[in-house]
Amino acid sequence: MLEDIQEHPRFGIGHPEPLVGGHGIIYSRHITANDRIIYDIYDEEIHVLIIELEGHYKDK
Repeated sequence: MLEDIQEHPRFGIGHPEPLVGGHGIIYSRHITANDRIIYDIYDEEIHVLIIELEGHYKDK
């Protein structure tokens, strides 16, 4: 999935979508039904910053 994010940060596997309030640079993708990856996209730079990688629903 990280390679797909690197090649196509705004579309591809995992249903990428911009987060509300993320000013168009913070995106989320589903890893599993309960887990997702959250990342920033900076068009001026050629790298992706992973913000968080954990369960979305805080399963007990």
